[in-house]
Amino acid sequence: MDSPTLREVKALMFQPEVSMKALRLKYRFRSPFQVIFDEAQLLPEIRRSIVMMVMGNIFGNLFGVITNGSALTGYAEILGSNDFTFGVLTGIPLAASLMQIPAAILVSRTQKRKRYMMTYGVVSRALWLLVGLVPWLLPMSPDAVRLWSVIFLIGISAASGSFINVSFTPWMADLIPIRIRGRWMSLRDGMNAVGSVLIGLLTATILDNSSGYTGGLTTERHAPNAYWLSGAPGSCSSEYEVNYVLNSFHPGGIHVTLTDGAVRFVSDTVNMDTFRQLCVRD
Repeated sequence: MDSPTLREVKALMFQPEVSMKALRLKYRFRSPFQVIFDEAQLLPEIRRSIVMMVMGNIFGNLFGVITNGSALTGYAEILGSNDFTFGVLTGIPLAASLMQIPAAILVSRTQKRKRYMMTYGVVSRALWLLVGLVPWLLPMSPDAVRLWSVIFLIGISAASGSFINVSFTPWMADLIPIRIRGRWMSLRDGMNAVGSVLIGLLTATILDNSSGYTGGLTTERHAPNAYWLSGAPGSCSSEYEVNYVLNSFHPGGIHVTLTDGAVRFVSDTVNMDTFRQLCVRD
């Protein structure tokens, strides 16, 4: 917990109606993020961007828990999935992770993180809306047609999601100063872990108490609902992370360099790599 500044103490000393207890309470109930932000002396624009990024993580966490949990198992089962197709569904994310190699090369060469994350991120998340509509768009026999359509859509979604990972991680590395990055990541991951448990329990409870869901079997009437709900927060996640977070190659990126200690004054000498980073815009 940070101590109050001398200016704040003097201001309170000349206000008889304000006690030292009020001063202690002010600093006792500050959020952990606020403490870290104050320590790093982050500018308001960067603080806002980091908070918006956390909001994007919350929606993305909701999306991930729903689409990779019990809802997917029940949905695939009522579409006639067998051991082989269950294995295909399980292996799709691992196979799609290979796409991160060409995606990383492309993003590194073009430095269009925002563009790729916006385009492929929205495609990846919004496709789950179509996953939920498959029983109505393809009401035909045999069930294998619908099942493989779902597998195909999930495969495209997973491949598109590869661009999210390779764009998001370096983007946040540029945004958050290195001296607080470890503590900030631990706080964010802790919040995501707690949120994942709560969302997972809530999703399972809703499915267990929904009409038509018994013993892992979900009827076509209720199975797609989870994917309609997951597609919306997934798209919101991309919206928060892309439109409300500072672009690392935007002029606002200069503030990141200032807070990170690489350049203290505009008149300081910088190396060419840092200069290019400050000049490139999306």
